[in-house]
Amino acid sequence: MKQILCFGDSNTWGYDGESRERLPWGVRWTSLLQEKLNKEEYRVIEEGLCGRTTVFEDPLRDGRKGTALLPTLLETHAQADVITLMLGTNDCKTYNHASADRIGKGIEKLIQQIRKAQEGEFDMADYMPSTKKDIDGMFKELLAMINKTKNQYLKQLAEKIFIEDKNFAREFKVHSAAKSVHHGYIGGLLEHSLSVAKICESYASLYPQLNRDLIVMCALWHDMGKVEELSSFPENDYTDEGQLVGHIVMGAIKLDRLIREIPGFPPKLANEVKHCMLAHHGELEFGSPKKPALLEAIALSQADNLDAKMETFAEIMEKQKEDQEWSGFQRLLDTRIRKTSI
Repeated sequence: MKQILCFGDSNTWGYDGESRERLPWGVRWTSLLQEKLNKEEYRVIEEGLCGRTTVFEDPLRDGRKGTALLPTLLETHAQADVITLMLGTNDCKTYNHASADRIGKGIEKLIQQIRKAQEGEFDMADYMPSTKKDIDGMFKELLAMINKTKNQYLKQLAEKIFIEDKNFAREFKVHSAAKSVHHGYIGGLLEHSLSVAKICESYASLYPQLNRDLIVMCALWHDMGKVEELSSFPENDYTDEGQLVGHIVMGAIKLDRLIREIPGFPPKLANEVKHCMLAHHGELEFGSPKKPALLEAIALSQADNLDAKMETFAEIMEKQKEDQEWSGFQRLLDTRIRKTSI
């Protein structure tokens, strides 16, 4: 069972300004948090106190200094997995003579008292939005697609990206595919890339004029630049390089470097690989430096667009209230949407 320690002031305690009493269970936010979570998997521990400060003593009430009590509570609740801090309001009382900077430093001192979890002690998926699919299972599917590839140069390139570069592979498995639009969660990049590759695999079986190895391998790595375009969770925001260069160009640059490391890689095939990367958004106005000029590039851009829109639709419907039939206007889809009736 995960334990969440909520350390705060009157807001955490549940003070009611009108009655001057404590808000009942089911009304104060800590109880609402408990009710929202699975009670068999999470336990919320309430440690709120009216008048509590970060580092200041209260001349009228004892025991209000947060940094004096927090270490004791951390020892009492030694099995706490997550700790929330909600303090600083009482620091603003005039007799504390505290500036915003000083209050911020008080919060920093409290944070320093809490031991930082080490890698391997927690699962990010427990605290961040995450794919509902098995990450290791998806990565095995990706490796199977590479193993099925007959073209030696494309296979070597895929192995360089997803097998030999273990740091990249680790990041790729847990990275998001977007900041907010689609697959914007842990494992989203892997899920999206694998889905696009599966769509391309079906295209290749339906249209024999498509080269299966080229289109499927390009699908697997088409968004690999997002590992550096977006920061890791919990930030999941655009990096400086991501803002200035973008994942398409970043991916093409990396492809070019890796291709040069493979002896005898055919120059024409190298250009075709890079073209599929540069053209996978389909249109110049969508961020692609080139419009698709190869059949595989056209198919890849369509598959990428299809999976992005299908996931966007699914995420909107999942968040929709049960009694709400139509969604609001969706910018990506350029329309309002609703579920079918059957």
